[in-house]
Amino acid sequence: MQKTSGFTLMELMITIAIVAILSAIVVPNMIGWMPKFRLGSESRDMLSNILKTRQQAIKDNTIYSILFDVGAERYTIWNDDGEGTPDAAPADGIPDGRNDGIFDATERLLLQKSLPGGINIISTSLPGNLVVFDTQGLASSAGVINIRNNTGNDQFRRRITIQLAGTVDLEEIRMF
Repeated sequence: MQKTSGFTLMELMITIAIVAILSAIVVPNMIGWMPKFRLGSESRDMLSNILKTRQQAIKDNTIYSILFDVGAERYTIWNDDGEGTPDAAPADGIPDGRNDGIFDATERLLLQKSLPGGINIISTSLPGNLVVFDTQGLASSAGVINIRNNTGNDQFRRRITIQLAGTVDLEEIRMF
């Protein structure tokens, strides 16, 4: 007698049927979770970039600005020290472009980040959609940045809150 090993055709068919049933249940649920995961990832990335900017302002002992472009779904971070701008009247030794909230071509660009497709900056309560961190890490104004994923289910949004002291918080908002 010879010993045979392996699966019978019936065992193989039952295994394939079980895998197919589980896949039919799990895959649609996972696809539904993807917009929420993308939103979470992008909002944490934005939070991290805001905190890095604050730390960079303290480290470099200079001013950094972040401009949130709501329509274009991007934000720009730069050293708003007025480098390369004139020092017109009165000539006080401070470039006129310093802390003006405008990215001059001669100022150092730290980051310009476009949000991925489907992720939107809904609104900000920051004056001019701009926040400036000074040499002590203090914010020029307190405000909120609202972000959402406009694909799929619109019940999840994120809110980034910036305080005058420079602290930044992220929270999830459920829309029902």
